[in-house]
Amino acid sequence: MLRFIESKNIDLEKWNKLISLHDGQVFSNPAYFEPLAEHWGAIILGDYQAALIVPFKKKLIWSWVYTPKFYRASYWMGQWNEEQQKDALELLQKTFSFGELNLENMSSLNNELYHQVVHPQRFDDSQYNTLTKRMIKKAEASGVHFTNDYQEEHFLSFLQKELGPKIDDFQGDSIHVFRDLLRSLEQAGLFHFEGAVIGGQLVGGLITVEIAGCHLYLKGTANLEAKKSGVYYLLMHRAIQRAVKQNCIFDFGGSRIDGVAQFNRNFGAEDVFYANHSWGKRPVMFGLIKKILKKS
Repeated sequence: MLRFIESKNIDLEKWNKLISLHDGQVFSNPAYFEPLAEHWGAIILGDYQAALIVPFKKKLIWSWVYTPKFYRASYWMGQWNEEQQKDALELLQKTFSFGELNLENMSSLNNELYHQVVHPQRFDDSQYNTLTKRMIKKAEASGVHFTNDYQEEHFLSFLQKELGPKIDDFQGDSIHVFRDLLRSLEQAGLFHFEGAVIGGQLVGGLITVEIAGCHLYLKGTANLEAKKSGVYYLLMHRAIQRAVKQNCIFDFGGSRIDGVAQFNRNFGAEDVFYANHSWGKRPVMFGLIKKILKKS
């Protein structure tokens, strides 16, 4: 039996038991997805034997599924066969007349997107390419030292300054959503920060989400001079080493930007594909009303 259940009606005892069986799935952790989703529910198989998290939005008479920012994809938690996945997607389309959702471990859809990972069992830093090795050595000789002293406003301001002009993740309301995510992760003990300091000044830093079996690179950067000195290569190298020592996968998160994707591959990252499922058309009046509300 398949049911779609909104979060307010979920049996929390059964839900938490199911979630606990999937600790290695970052995006299935409530501390990760709840701060990002405006609303959420789940397609439940049987008596909470399996589930698919479904983020959605509501506006006036419409409800629709979406993939929030900073949320890569929903996992098929539990044991699903291909026929059950197909039935679940049909239920999703009956429940919501339009939407789109990124899906992990979904073999019956076209693999359109990917993330990049390093597996500890196959890791050997000799896989680093020549440029990466050279930049790490250059950074090690730069006088940089490292800190885990996370100062929220200072680091978020640093990210906005360095990344804001380049990507929309740090423009408008997105920075507030990102702050809520970080606070949730920190409270849950899933948050790790490492900053790079030269001459008493923060010149770079990165954040990883760390759960059993996986360390996910969330966000980070360095200023221009630090990048030239190889500091960001060294920060990434240290993050990978931390994951490998704990026998965890290091997940870069992947990127559609060629330069970023290549940067990840410089460390020996492997591409892992996932899918996007989209359906329906937004009503004409939906777009019109949304524009009016945005201007008001």
